[in-house]
Amino acid sequence: MRALANPIYLLLCLFDFAAFLIVFAIGRALADSYEPKMAVLQLGMVGALTPLGSLVTCLPGGWLSDHIGRRRLVLSGCVLVFTSPVLAFFQQYHLASLTIGLSAGLAYPAAIAWASQGKPPGNQRGGVSNALIMTTISWNLGLMGGFAFGGVLYEISAAWPIGAAAIIMLLNLVLAIVMNPPVTDKHIAPEPTSMEHANQKTRSAAFAKLSWIANVASSFSMSIYIYLTPQLFVQIGIPADEHGITVGTSRFVVIIFYMLMHATAFWQHRFSTSLCAQAMGVIGMLVFFNASQAWHLWLAMGCTTVMGVYNYFSGLYYSISGATERRKGLASSIHEATLCIGFAAGAALGGTVGYFVDVRAPYILAAAVIVVFALVQVGVHRRWTHAVHAQTR
Repeated sequence: MRALANPIYLLLCLFDFAAFLIVFAIGRALADSYEPKMAVLQLGMVGALTPLGSLVTCLPGGWLSDHIGRRRLVLSGCVLVFTSPVLAFFQQYHLASLTIGLSAGLAYPAAIAWASQGKPPGNQRGGVSNALIMTTISWNLGLMGGFAFGGVLYEISAAWPIGAAAIIMLLNLVLAIVMNPPVTDKHIAPEPTSMEHANQKTRSAAFAKLSWIANVASSFSMSIYIYLTPQLFVQIGIPADEHGITVGTSRFVVIIFYMLMHATAFWQHRFSTSLCAQAMGVIGMLVFFNASQAWHLWLAMGCTTVMGVYNYFSGLYYSISGATERRKGLASSIHEATLCIGFAAGAALGGTVGYFVDVRAPYILAAAVIVVFALVQVGVHRRWTHAVHAQTR
């Protein structure tokens, strides 16, 4: 119950709710305004600006949150993002997308570090997994609402989702101003020194590096799913309200999977589970490539979501639980940066390939990227396990 009372979770929910109202409005407007190949190119170029903006600010934002306090960075992100609905209203879609990314890069690493500060590794009550599950559920509820309500409001007018986003961002800014700073901005508790705790930190730090490689391929594919599929929905003939509700309600799968990972430990420090999740991503991209009906899109989103959820939650868990208390902001920002690299590359390259080759070609490209990066992970994991075995002989 104490976790539910933490206002940082409400702030994250509202932040994503407003941001994805704008993301949906921009994506659907571009898909409706251009012929298929040009629409894919425009969606890719505009979509790439959000993760690029986040990449610019997330690393310095995470570092600064460790040194000048979490609250200041969260507040800075909430102030900056308030300009995005104004830009979107005047059809400055590129700048609006860039602003969302810049503000998320400031706010998110600090918010994640804020929520997880002082939490020991593991799934036990009060552990870091508790903070991470609340964080991930919060922003996914916001994303779900942004897409679902964005579709309904867009059917009334393209300006309505943007106006709703502005109101929500204003409320969120007020919340950021009145929130009390975390206790750990004033004092950071000493690290536990048990051997078990130290061993778990060491293993998590090693798996974090593998997860960062997986993050790039996973977010590359998720970027194509999020930013390029509006053209696919239009091509198949799905109206805006059904489009938004379909994507929004698919986040229920995300939340259920996050809760499953939080409630279990079988996946922790197990490389084979990661490879299985990435195989699901390959299947999802191939289904997108062949999709011709709405249920095909549901299936593709479900398979791709399994990969995205696993890589995000496990990577965040390893990054935070493998970091010291004073470096959690930096650790979460590195995790976010690897996601940003993949998201930016996926949207930009996917849009370019869709324009010059075929509108369905980005999904084949994404499947190939997942396979290549999985092979890289296998090589890194083998070198690591061989080194460990050599040390223990």
